[in-house]
Amino acid sequence: MGWLGGSWLDLPEGDLRRDQNWEGFVVSYGTGLRQSRTGGRGDSCYRLLSKGRFQGSNIWQPYGCMIHSYSHEDSRRCMRYAAFLKQDNHIALVGDSRIRQLYYSLVRQVCVSPVCVSTAVQLFFAQQITVSPSSEETLPTDRAAYHEDLHYQEHDLRLRIDFYWHTKIDQTVLSRVHDWKAGSPPSLLVFGSGLHYIRDYNGSSEALHDYTSNITLLVESAESLPETSHVLWMLQEPVLPERLEQQKAHITNRLIDQYNRAAMQVLSPSRVQVWSSARLIAQGSLSDFADGMHAGRTTVTSYIQILLNLYCNNYLNFDDGSCCNTREGFTTTQITSFVALCTCSAIMICLSLKQWLAASHQNGHSYIICPDTQLLGSSTYDSGGFSSNSSGEVSSSGSSCSPARSGYVIVPSDDGLPDDHNEHHGASNTQASQCYESVSKHEGSRGFDGGVESSGNLYQDMNLNSYSSTAKNESGLLCTSGHNLQQLPQQQAAPEPQKPNSSVQIQPSLQTILRALGKLGLIMGYFFLCDRTGLFMKENKYFSQLNFWFPLGYMLALGLFFTEDTSHTRILHRDMTDEWKGWMQLVILVYHMTGGSQKLPIYLHVRIFVSAYLFLTGFGHFSYAWSGRDMGVVRYCQIMFRMNFLTVLLCLVMNRPYQFYYFVPLVSFWYTVIYVTLVLPPVLLKPRANNNHITPNAPTVNYLYSIVKFVGLAGFITLLFLSEVFFEKVFVLRPWKALFVTTDDDIHEWWFRWQLDRHSVLYGAVFALLYRAALQFGMLDDTSNGNLVTGRLAGLLAVLATACVGSYGVLVHYCGNKRDCNQVHPYIVWIPILGYIILRNQLGMLRTRYSSFFAWFGRISLELFVCQYHIWLAADTHGVLVLVPSYPVANVLLTSFIFLCVAQEIFEITNVLLPFFVPNNPWRAVRNLSIFLFVLLTLAIHDGIF
Repeated sequence: MGWLGGSWLDLPEGDLRRDQNWEGFVVSYGTGLRQSRTGGRGDSCYRLLSKGRFQGSNIWQPYGCMIHSYSHEDSRRCMRYAAFLKQDNHIALVGDSRIRQLYYSLVRQVCVSPVCVSTAVQLFFAQQITVSPSSEETLPTDRAAYHEDLHYQEHDLRLRIDFYWHTKIDQTVLSRVHDWKAGSPPSLLVFGSGLHYIRDYNGSSEALHDYTSNITLLVESAESLPETSHVLWMLQEPVLPERLEQQKAHITNRLIDQYNRAAMQVLSPSRVQVWSSARLIAQGSLSDFADGMHAGRTTVTSYIQILLNLYCNNYLNFDDGSCCNTREGFTTTQITSFVALCTCSAIMICLSLKQWLAASHQNGHSYIICPDTQLLGSSTYDSGGFSSNSSGEVSSSGSSCSPARSGYVIVPSDDGLPDDHNEHHGASNTQASQCYESVSKHEGSRGFDGGVESSGNLYQDMNLNSYSSTAKNESGLLCTSGHNLQQLPQQQAAPEPQKPNSSVQIQPSLQTILRALGKLGLIMGYFFLCDRTGLFMKENKYFSQLNFWFPLGYMLALGLFFTEDTSHTRILHRDMTDEWKGWMQLVILVYHMTGGSQKLPIYLHVRIFVSAYLFLTGFGHFSYAWSGRDMGVVRYCQIMFRMNFLTVLLCLVMNRPYQFYYFVPLVSFWYTVIYVTLVLPPVLLKPRANNNHITPNAPTVNYLYSIVKFVGLAGFITLLFLSEVFFEKVFVLRPWKALFVTTDDDIHEWWFRWQLDRHSVLYGAVFALLYRAALQFGMLDDTSNGNLVTGRLAGLLAVLATACVGSYGVLVHYCGNKRDCNQVHPYIVWIPILGYIILRNQLGMLRTRYSSFFAWFGRISLELFVCQYHIWLAADTHGVLVLVPSYPVANVLLTSFIFLCVAQEIFEITNVLLPFFVPNNPWRAVRNLSIFLFVLLTLAIHDGIF
């Protein structure tokens, strides 16, 4: 069967081959554009009813949209909501015994009476069923009503489900449709017929002609029904010939396909929608047809789920139900944000076009960049960019050149020019030689050992049309060729590395900022198109053990392959923590992509990863404060900007609350808590150098101060946890209420996330304190490449650490459900984390090597976590984005590639914008923060938060 491989199933009018998928690919984006303009309901309804594929063995996936699995409560909520809107829930089913199966299953889905449900399972109902909330009637199962009309009704829900027994489309059916036009038509009307024509007339051509004529008359009658009525024609399902009764053996799939084809030809231009996906579901589950003709219960349940998604999705707006659902509208905040970002994008495009035009006007002239010794001799100079004249453009008037803003002059070169042209530039070459000599003297006077190696290294040509190569001499000068001049400052090499100085911050130029904002605007546009329009399709997640473990195994192999040495030997050094964050982030991504939360062991281990991130937050920031470095307001603002820039922007563009991106609020809150804890008195004293000048010794009183701070923090956490009422009163206070509530003004999601990891940051800080104490008092030495401990103690430690890592497996066995496991998680999560740290750092050969593959993901882990919501997953993480329909593997590869590129680009943009929005000057940083808070306050007042 083709569906087992994930291909789209065959339609009745012919085989749907793989080579037709590209046509569907183009058509899908055409309908996506139309769907984006019209609100998205019509085309997704068509996708729901037309085609799809099986995920696994029995999970139906409509083509390009997400289907919600309606429970009994969801179904009744839908009917209740429609009744609240004063709308009748009238569903009519017209046809033979196959359509009657829909009736039985639909009643079973919405019925509240146990007797009603059990009777529906037996597939026998009385002629009329009325359910009253105050009483339950015993429902007869008499076969006398087997070929008659059936009815189900609930007055409080304004619900009425009717089945009309009509084996053929005849005058009786047309009269009934006419009566509906004159009275109250059904909200959903499903027709189906065909088998009795084949059975009674032995598949004659005259019967097929009558069948086509009668459907034509039905279409004419249905055209006059109101637009609020959904009219469906259910194609006939195939049969399983070997299971058919003898008197039905002449019913063949060939004849069924002829009747389906005839029906589709008549119905295709009409308002009656052809329900062809039901036939595809039946084709993939023929083994469930017990008598060879009637579908099994699982198949019919899939039919009902499609009908409920068609009828209810636009009422309830489930996040995982995009089929036949109208997209949300735009808000004023979104429009304003897009106008600002689009303006930046337009400016970026104009600047790029201006540079291209300026480069083309140079007619192939070559230039060299020579440092201006007058500016280099000064103490500081602006490194934001350079220009050759007051207008900021390169002059092409022969040998004239002017000092650049960055301490450079632009000197024409004769390399690569025709001989007759070089004659006009003799003065320029002389000036270039003089410039080279002056730079050499200047560098020599400053005591550079290397100087300028050779004129060939310095005088690299620069073709203004394209960038080809760069080279750096020992004095740190950049020699480049083939690059637009205005972009060279971003490429220039830095001088030899010096000791970091946090007080020195290079401010980006205005052009650099506009470029970054312009690229950011284009990226946000892509975010919006992916997850707030119908341009790109979406599908449901599907979990299987193969889907989850295979990509993890593949990425583990890549991570082990790309391992290299590191110069760090300390426990939890930077390369190691980046590696740790990286592989945890990859597991979380696969966990979200496959819907692994439904498996308790996987869920619990992912909970450890989130706690480990917070553990590293406590460890890193406490270690930073312990070393005596700056803990001022500028550093706090820089860290908060780095963590929240993308999230705040997405809140504005995607119209989602801050709490929607739960990890960012969580880590921001706990960073603020640990920051306040460390800066409040008593403040940790700066360490003093010891005799060997390797590890500074902290004053002993710092240990006492730290213990006092930790006890106070633990008390604060316990106070909030013991009283949920007090917790809510604290976090729903204005003005910060909007940071902790969801869209429906609920605080419980924040409460769940907060209490689950309430001790993780404290665990990390305590571990950092113990680690520093072990170093200072000689209990531990990680300054060399050797093992931390040796001998029998090393073996015992390894066994103990392995047991700690596997401890959560024991927890899964004993707690049994998420609720119980979550209750004990905060108290024992430090055990597997500590076990991993010991295993990773005990051996020197492991501590001094790391995976650069995982470390790269770790450096952009925050961007990966946030970006996945909209451009890798879809529908706010409830589904999967589809860029390549019908090819799941190719789709994952393409969306993953774009996802990673966007995350890396946002990481770089954030670093470019950081010094602009958060200057190194405390007063300027506070000024910018005040402006930002004022803007947020204005938006909050506009949105009615205050």
